[in-house]
Amino acid sequence: MGDPTEGALLVLGHKAGLDVAATRERLPRLATLPFDPAYKLMATFHAAHDGQGRPVVRCFVKGAAPAVLARTTTALSDGAGIAFDAELRGRADGECRSQTGTALTVDTFDSKQLNWTILAEFVLAVLVTQTDAFNRLLDTVPLGLGQFGWALLPALALLALWELGKLIARRR
Repeated sequence: MGDPTEGALLVLGHKAGLDVAATRERLPRLATLPFDPAYKLMATFHAAHDGQGRPVVRCFVKGAAPAVLARTTTALSDGAGIAFDAELRGRADGECRSQTGTALTVDTFDSKQLNWTILAEFVLAVLVTQTDAFNRLLDTVPLGLGQFGWALLPALALLALWELGKLIARRR
């Protein structure tokens, strides 16, 4: 515990009905491989039992999806282990890229706080630049449409640079 991601996973498990204390008792932790920025993952090792009741060590891994998937050799499907072959790897890689491919996804804007902040900033910008009261108070003049366009240009340039940076990072 102590890691924000682990804390978030524990909260998620609790909300899903997982009894965290009982799980810790049933799967005692034997060792921890701490997060390493070079590997982009961390792992914990737990005492467990297989389907026949034999003692085994289970490894639970969390980290960046591409880093975890690169080390995956088997997957669980309908309760049975199957080879994590090229087809599954391609599907998983496609899902990861579709989620991280661009800032312009549904999830990016799926935040009430972000939406209200953007709306408030836009309304404030219009009020400050277009209303007589604010023009007199701040000693400004109303902006024309072209001036608004020039004001948006740096924001669009930053968005383009951010997307370019993510593209470069994905290709590494």
